Amino acid sequence: MSNELTSAIQQKKTVKFNYDGGAVIVEPFCYGTSADGKEALKGFLVAGGENGWKIFDASKIKDIKLTNVSFGLTRPDFKPDEGM
Repeated sequence: MSNELTSAIQQKKTVKFNYDGGAVIVEPFCYGTSADGKEALKGFLVAGGENGWKIFDASKIKDIKLTNVSFGLTRPDFKPDEGM
């Protein structure tokens, strides 16, 4: 899964996956280790819930697919220094 996420981050492509039983579409920005030591994705949720910044527990991400939809280099409210 980390290969798909890092590819999506590098290519600036949205990803679609199932999370906690529902389908979501996310603009992925960071993939790494969260403060509690788990693999996590920090991304902007654009469909499948309330839009906004979310931290996704990687162990709960299922059926991930790269889409053909591109997104901008960043968002005005992106704070790369904020941890996961």
